[in-house]
Amino acid sequence: MTTLKRALLILVPIVGMSSLIWLANRQSTASKSLTKTESSPASSVLSKETVSVKLADLERGWVKNEGQWDERVLFSAPGYFGTTWITKDGELLHVAVKGKESWVISERWVRGKVKAIEPEEELPTKVSFFVGNDPSKQKTNLPTYRYVSLGKV
Repeated sequence: MTTLKRALLILVPIVGMSSLIWLANRQSTASKSLTKTESSPASSVLSKETVSVKLADLERGWVKNEGQWDERVLFSAPGYFGTTWITKDGELLHVAVKGKESWVISERWVRGKVKAIEPEEELPTKVSFFVGNDPSKQKTNLPTYRYVSLGKV
């Protein structure tokens, strides 16, 4: 994969929703390490700044659509500020949300066709989705990937 393709695929928000799950699982460890240097009882609660720093360092990954989203979507990278979606035809949709406002930036290949979209470099993070009350949309233990290759365009 070229550096340009990887750069395009990394233009997503820094941290995914899966990172929040990862952080929650490790919060007690982080709290213990912080309490060793601080003596007050409130030190077991992480500050907003500490959480932001830890979230910025976490690897969030691309998640393949296994039926939890609209059938036009192939991969998604949920992030701290929004979500990036890759459609089956290779279009990238960056959806940023702030409060009640949202923005969508669409990237498409000009005079090019994406032929093979494949995940690359599986991450140790697994994620689960519980979308609504429909059990068919509830997927657990899905793998995450560092990159998604759009192949030759």
